[in-house]
Amino acid sequence: MPAFSKFFISFSLKAWLLRLVLPPRSKLEDSISFTEYLAAHYKEHITLESVSEHFGFNPTYFSRMFAKKTGRNFNVYLSSLRLDHATHLLETTTSSIPDISEESGFSSSRAFIEMFKKVNELTPKQYRDQCSEHQKGSSL
Repeated sequence: MPAFSKFFISFSLKAWLLRLVLPPRSKLEDSISFTEYLAAHYKEHITLESVSEHFGFNPTYFSRMFAKKTGRNFNVYLSSLRLDHATHLLETTTSSIPDISEESGFSSSRAFIEMFKKVNELTPKQYRDQCSEHQKGSSL
């Protein structure tokens, strides 16, 4: 059996056993746990399906509940965490765009650049250049 399959089965079994042993949480605790979990794991390859399974919910139900509790759908929330982190790195490091993309949890540099440009109307390079110019101007 491939290592990934063993891990996945082990992970699923562990989640199932925890649901049996731990007392039920309130919906408010769940919404806090959801956002805390995403804040801790957004750099990883996580999906709606993997997070809903982690919390023991059907993906469709989890998606609706997440949107109701946070005011944003899962993918928008996850993307905003990743973009916030990437923006911080663009402002504070000289790391390459591909490195920032990977460090922030995007599936590819292209996906990162497209998402960044859609939200900011600038490419990551243009944004970084603009930040550099602003910093130079404020230090004069």
